[in-house]
Amino acid sequence: GLNGTVLLSFAQVGFSSPDSTRAAQGVNGALVLEIAQVAAAQKLAFTIRVEQRDGEYLWGKYYTNLAGRRASLKIDGDYFLGGARRFELNGLLDFFQTGDYSFNASGKGGDWAIRFKGADISHARIVETLLKEYLSGLSPNLASLSVTGSSSLEATVRHEGEALAITGTYGTNGASLAAPDIRLSIQDIVANVPFALRYPPPTGPTPSSLAPGFVRFQTIQRRRLTVESLHVPLVISENRLEVPEPIAVPFFGGRVQLYGLQVDDVLFPSRYRFGLKVDNVDLGRMTRRLTGIEYPGTVNADLGMMRYENSRIASEGRAVITVFGGEIEATDLFAENLASASRKIGGDVTFRNISLEELTRKIEVGKMTGIIQGSLKNFVMEYGEPASFILEIESVEKRGVAQSISMDAIESISILGTGVDSALNRGITQFFKEYPYSKIGVRCVLRNDQFSVNGTIHAGGKEYLVRRGLLRGVDVINQNPNNVISFRDMEERIKRIHRTPQVEPGGITVE
Repeated sequence: GLNGTVLLSFAQVGFSSPDSTRAAQGVNGALVLEIAQVAAAQKLAFTIRVEQRDGEYLWGKYYTNLAGRRASLKIDGDYFLGGARRFELNGLLDFFQTGDYSFNASGKGGDWAIRFKGADISHARIVETLLKEYLSGLSPNLASLSVTGSSSLEATVRHEGEALAITGTYGTNGASLAAPDIRLSIQDIVANVPFALRYPPPTGPTPSSLAPGFVRFQTIQRRRLTVESLHVPLVISENRLEVPEPIAVPFFGGRVQLYGLQVDDVLFPSRYRFGLKVDNVDLGRMTRRLTGIEYPGTVNADLGMMRYENSRIASEGRAVITVFGGEIEATDLFAENLASASRKIGGDVTFRNISLEELTRKIEVGKMTGIIQGSLKNFVMEYGEPASFILEIESVEKRGVAQSISMDAIESISILGTGVDSALNRGITQFFKEYPYSKIGVRCVLRNDQFSVNGTIHAGGKEYLVRRGLLRGVDVINQNPNNVISFRDMEERIKRIHRTPQVEPGGITVE
């Protein structure tokens, strides 16, 4: 016979991988193995107890400090020695007091199955114990994240031959999430999600026999935006997550529709696909709610299938905003590293038939009338600030639409283009409030923190941003076409446009 107990205690244990991306230190605990041979039943009965306390852990980008935390595992099992050898075991897991966990397993050789059950899994304890420091490291704004409610999970892991299958159901009822620092609140989350995964994945498409699950949100609020009663059907089968039906959300008089959502390899997601459409959203209502200033117009978009891979999401479609009497169209939209402070967002924009009169009513650069068109190419924003773009604007003559520019607008263009105010508020010109023009042509370039402004109208060896009218008016001449400034200086010029002008020499000429 064989009977005995093995006790292993460990204190201040640590390890580190050669590249230091995985490490632990300060881990305490114990392992106890009790074993007894039962000859009559031809089996080996055993009990395993493991306890872990304290410790700091690093695994890639994940870090947590479990000082003062404790977890334990107890397994009772039998290993049958006669005939086809097999095993049976039952276990209880105390995972840092986050819920009630139990499991049982059985099998022989390479064929085995584990049935796991988790009940009353506390979202608050999971976040506080395991995720708080990791989320704070991702972004300081996530340090205030809190989650209420609990979840349940039942799963079976089965290994047969070379295949591993994972099936089960996840559920929660009445949970909520709040992140005050990013002004996000989600109330009354209800979920019932069956799943079926298989590794290695099947080589071809396999029809799913699972009934769709769902996730339902009573209220989602992000800053000043609110979405209510959102129901999302879900199918998780053959390692893929799919939303089998389009999701339409009412949005400022129109709707936003998400369709065709797919996530490959749901346990290790690296690729996403989804389609996005926006229909007849009231731009005026939306901007009034979000910014406090109303910009009347309409937003429509069909961004096509958006693809996410290697931390980058890109659009195959376009968005069109009807505003200021014309249209603004955005294409080739993309975003990278959205969860990081170094996130990058960009795309190309074209605009046409924009009324300067309507535009300058909303943007305080001085009054202008006429029609403009142009583009914003290679636009990229990083760390919340523009990193590069090429902006081109030109006026377009239209019958019945006057082309005029106020003294305030000339001052704004002069400051933006040269960094100094004009001399139009001195002498006889101070009595003229508006001037006719025949052409506007401006090109602004930002690249590698270098910003330049140039006129696109050339005549007589001069470079013009604004060309005067036929009989009278003002020529705005770029007297230093090679002038390049930093992005910070450009920001300062934009701020000065909204201040009381301080007269400085140069800038433009009046002819």
